[in-house]
Amino acid sequence: PWEISIEGEVEKPIKLSMEEISEMFVSEERIYRLRCVEGWSMVIPWLGFSLSKLLDKAKPNNKAKFCDWIS
Repeated sequence: PWEISIEGEVEKPIKLSMEEISEMFVSEERIYRLRCVEGWSMVIPWLGFSLSKLLDKAKPNNKAKFCDWIS
């Protein structure tokens, strides 16, 4: 029963369940490749959507400076 709430310096505060989010946004696959100057590297698969798409639903105003995660 996870929910995400976007509130504060936004025009449209919203509260969405994980089910609503998965229906609202199409997941995309990405591959991130990290290479270090010390010689190691990693390939990291990622599946999800851009956080900006979720924040755009709440329409942050000009006073909004950061996004805080509270669990």
